[in-house]
Amino acid sequence: MVDIHTGMNITEGDFNHTVDLLIAAMNEMGVSHRVQNRLLARLALLRDEMIYI
Repeated sequence: MVDIHTGMNITEGDFNHTVDLLIAAMNEMGVSHRVQNRLLARLALLRDEMIYI
């Protein structure tokens, strides 16, 4: 994950915006909140490997 995202200058705001878009897409597709929470929990574990300040 670090190798892929190094140099992309992803900020916390970028990450949060992506999460917001993902949630909106899952809601639109009728994905249950339980499944959304499981996916978002996994994504949260990778947060520090994607954001470079």
